[in-house]
Amino acid sequence: MDRRCSKSTPSPRLTAAQAIARRLARACARNCRKLREAGLLVKLARGRWAIQGRIDPFAVAEHLTTPFPTYISLQSALYQHGMISQIPSVVYAVSLARTQRRQTPLGTYSIHHVEPSFFFGYELNETGQAKIAIPEKAIVDYFYFRPARTRLFVHLPEIEVPTKFDWKLVSRMTREIQSRSRRALVEQALLSLPKIRERSVFQKS
Repeated sequence: MDRRCSKSTPSPRLTAAQAIARRLARACARNCRKLREAGLLVKLARGRWAIQGRIDPFAVAEHLTTPFPTYISLQSALYQHGMISQIPSVVYAVSLARTQRRQTPLGTYSIHHVEPSFFFGYELNETGQAKIAIPEKAIVDYFYFRPARTRLFVHLPEIEVPTKFDWKLVSRMTREIQSRSRRALVEQALLSLPKIRERSVFQKS
């Protein structure tokens, strides 16, 4: 018998700190599962949990993309600002993370990637837990993603533009779009909106 065949490959030895960390992680996972079964915790994703009834569903989006930042936008922000009446069936968000669709016990999240240069135009919502696009950025984001292959942003529900909507701010935001062709498409879509009083703001962009 070849004794070499009977020898098992030695497993790498853990340091004391690594062994302790592994035991703590397993214990934590067991406790979280028990709390979930008791209805006290909600599992958002692997290694991410929330206290039942204590988290704003909008805040979940950024927990799903950690460490990349995220803000609520598109149809979700438009509805929150009273610009559309149709309640979105999923939560839409913009992020520096990759484009993805995630399902959780608190809802389905449709997350869309932008470059860092276009990640702006948001504020904290009323709960203070989540970032949400201001009205001007929400509509710019919507038209920015209209050419996407997903076809999620082709048909905009009937929109009500607020009286104090800042068209000049919208124009400045569109100028941050790096692609000239994409910027032209966004400006064309904006000009088709009702109640646009300051069409000239887009003429020099």
